[in-house]
Amino acid sequence: MEALRLSLTPADERRIAERPIADMRAYEFYLLARQQIWSFTKPSLERALQLIRQAQNLVGESELLLAAEGMIYWQHVNVGLVPVDQYDEYLGKAEACANRIFELNPESSKAYGLRGAIRNNRADAAGSMADFKKALVFDRNDPEALLWLGYHYAVAGRVPMARALMERLQQVDPLTSINLAMYGIVAMCDGDYAEALRWTQRSVDVDPGNPTHRMLHAQTLAATGRPEEAIAILHGVAKDAPSMAWARLAAALGFALEGNRAQVLNVLTADLREAARWDDVFSWWMADSFALVGETEAALDSVERMIELGIVNYPFLAEYEPFFASIRSESRFGALMEEARRQWNAFEP
Repeated sequence: MEALRLSLTPADERRIAERPIADMRAYEFYLLARQQIWSFTKPSLERALQLIRQAQNLVGESELLLAAEGMIYWQHVNVGLVPVDQYDEYLGKAEACANRIFELNPESSKAYGLRGAIRNNRADAAGSMADFKKALVFDRNDPEALLWLGYHYAVAGRVPMARALMERLQQVDPLTSINLAMYGIVAMCDGDYAEALRWTQRSVDVDPGNPTHRMLHAQTLAATGRPEEAIAILHGVAKDAPSMAWARLAAALGFALEGNRAQVLNVLTADLREAARWDDVFSWWMADSFALVGETEAALDSVERMIELGIVNYPFLAEYEPFFASIRSESRFGALMEEARRQWNAFEP
């Protein structure tokens, strides 16, 4: 039980006072599980599932508990904690949770938010955004819907809209560290890596053990002229979580920043390349790693997949992204940018 003795934030304490789960102990378990879901490690997800099971033992089925359970399964795919041949199985478990919530409440913001996350990992960016928008119809302050719809707007090149959602999220949920990290991604998509660095630094300060926050911080450090610090962080993440696909990408980017082509190719194995086809951010990091070591066609393949998965922010891709310098002169890159610009212009929030 020691692993489950976690501390609640002041914001969590306020939520307990307004709890949507009548049993106080069950709601506290839910809030603690939610913290763990966004810690991005296998032990944290195992603790989260234990906490949800304890809450379910107290109150039975609940929209919030089913949504949290589904997010746990989804997170295994989101950061690559299971082999790629198990992705469909875990997304299926998450979908079962969403479907059950819809049976309990067809107007559940949590069900729409969970389904939106799943659809993003099934390469359905449009469906994902539609679900997150629907979630906000039923609960304008749903933190996950604000977070991920803001992300979609940022990578689609509607950065002012993304910033507006992030500002609302900051009012709703100011202390959850993933929200701080997302501000960093939004700033990157606006070409402001100095601002991004401030946000990623805050996310690491709040949650220093979180591998995703450390990786994003390393990316911004490298983009702002501090590659040695970035490399140290990236290799540290890879060492701490060697089996996690997201952390293996950290190793690849670290080697790429060192100019170590052989090690980049050694890390980016066939299974990791397949995992990247499920995930836009995985594809983004893979494109960076390949581009930095002169693997032009592989980098362009990854850029193409980024666009297919919804990263169509034309100014970001064509100008702001700092690690694409070596591929921007390629004719194929130009053709891909024409497609990105077409989708960017056609995008309807």
